[in-house]
Amino acid sequence: MKKKYDFFMFDLDGVLINSIENMKISWKEATKEAGIKVKFSEYKKHIGLPFRSILRNLKINRKHFNIIESKYKITSKKNFKLIKLYPGVKKLFLDFKKKKIQYSIITSKDYYRTKAILKRNNLKPSTIHCPTDKLKKPNKRIIFNCLKINNFSKKNCIYIGDSFFDKKMAYDASVDFLFASYGYSKIKINKNKTLKKISDVCKYI
Repeated sequence: MKKKYDFFMFDLDGVLINSIENMKISWKEATKEAGIKVKFSEYKKHIGLPFRSILRNLKINRKHFNIIESKYKITSKKNFKLIKLYPGVKKLFLDFKKKKIQYSIITSKDYYRTKAILKRNNLKPSTIHCPTDKLKKPNKRIIFNCLKINNFSKKNCIYIGDSFFDKKMAYDASVDFLFASYGYSKIKINKNKTLKKISDVCKYI
């Protein structure tokens, strides 16, 4: 029998929302604006990290950071219509509401775009945790802060993500983890700890 949980923490991109087309367009416009050539396929390898961490991993010159980030965010907002909830997300959270189960969002997306996406899709998590200068994925303290604010212990909570960085953060925090295999990354993990679709979360409530 699968373990049941009282509190769920979700990554956003690749888990609750499919934003890959929005990302492709935003990255193309941002790199064009900065006059550099880095394929989206390279960017995609680092999805799950905060934006500037991705730029550093791609060894992009720091002088381009501001213009790339600004253009990326502007283009992303203009193309919000391309961001879609994965099938089953609405129903899952209706089930959560009926059973009085709480959930939070832990994402590498900036706060303002995260809030806009959640509002657009009428998603109302207990708390939202976005990167700051001092605290960002895969730092385990993000999970600790989330649990403390929501008054839950590690024992009955779980984090759901779609990247190696999500897995590392959860494992470092000694929190149970489920891998959204339908998301953007491929990682080595026990098949019993994977979700083929978001509705599979229902097995754990």
